[in-house]
Amino acid sequence: MKKITLSLMAVFMSALAFAQTNQDTSIQLGLGNETYVSQQGWNNTNEQLQLGISNYSDISQEGWFNQNTTLSVGLENQSYVDQYGILNSNSTTQVGEMNVGVVSQSGYDNSSTQMQLGTSNGALVNQVGNYNSADQYQLGSGNTALAYQDGNSNTIIQDQQGDSNFALSLQDGSSNGSYQFQVGNDNLAYSFQDGTSNNSLQQQQGNYNTALNEQSGVLNTSDQSQVGDGNYVSNFQSGWLNSSQQVQLGDDNTATVEQVGVRNDALQLQWGDNNLASSNQSGNINNSLQLQIGNYNTAASTQDGDFNNVIQLQNGVYNDATAYQLGDSNSIMQNQSGSYNNALDIQLGSSNVSMVSQTGLGHTHLGLQVGVGNTMTVNQSN
Repeated sequence: MKKITLSLMAVFMSALAFAQTNQDTSIQLGLGNETYVSQQGWNNTNEQLQLGISNYSDISQEGWFNQNTTLSVGLENQSYVDQYGILNSNSTTQVGEMNVGVVSQSGYDNSSTQMQLGTSNGALVNQVGNYNSADQYQLGSGNTALAYQDGNSNTIIQDQQGDSNFALSLQDGSSNGSYQFQVGNDNLAYSFQDGTSNNSLQQQQGNYNTALNEQSGVLNTSDQSQVGDGNYVSNFQSGWLNSSQQVQLGDDNTATVEQVGVRNDALQLQWGDNNLASSNQSGNINNSLQLQIGNYNTAASTQDGDFNNVIQLQNGVYNDATAYQLGDSNSIMQNQSGSYNNALDIQLGSSNVSMVSQTGLGHTHLGLQVGVGNTMTVNQSN
């Protein structure tokens, strides 16, 4: 009986020792490749292949069931991976020259993917928490992608195609999503989110475009799309359930949104060149729509209160529309078609309505309403 007991203990200890075994498979083919691997804990796995000249990797894993896969093909690519915790995973693929990938993950079940095809691209992932994921794809030269996440169940996707693009995403909280897509050269995309279930989508196609998003709170949404060159778009939202959509088709357009409160909505559409649109809303359930077709148009909207609405439509050149509302349940509609038209509406109070339509050249409107329940309708044409 004693021999049987000792035999069972030996089998158990052997199984335990096997379960604690870390595994590394590293293959180097070429000249001057270098790798360092450190694994501590149970069932960590590392697989890597270096093919080429002077590629470098430094892999460190501590904990249970962490996994890394690295492929470097080319010249002087560098990969750094540091994982601490349980069930974290990373995949790095580098094909080209002098690409650098850095991954740092701490927590439970975080995942990251880095794919670099080209020359001198840089990618960094830093994740702290649980169930976070970051994917970075780079095709071209001199692109930079930075992803920082602190919290749980956050997601970042960064896709860059072209040269010298820059994407930065920083998220703090839970269930936030940031998606950045760049096609072209020298584009800049920044996204900062703090809170729960906020989402940001930034799409850039062209050159020298800039997109900035900053959101704090719960369930805020930002959608920014730029097609052309030299466009600028920014969104700042704080509160709950705010929504901003900004679309630019053309060159050198500027669109800005700032919203504070609950359920505010802003939509900006620019089609042409050198247009300027700004929307500022403070309060709850306010709505702003700005549509510009043409060149050198300017639209500005400011609302402070609840249940206010502004619609600004401009088709032509050098039109200027300004709307200001202070109070609740006010509405302004400004429709300008032609060139060199100007409309300014100010409403102070509640339940006021202003409707302005100007067609042709060189019309001017100034409207002021103070009080409750006032209505103004203006039509000008030539």
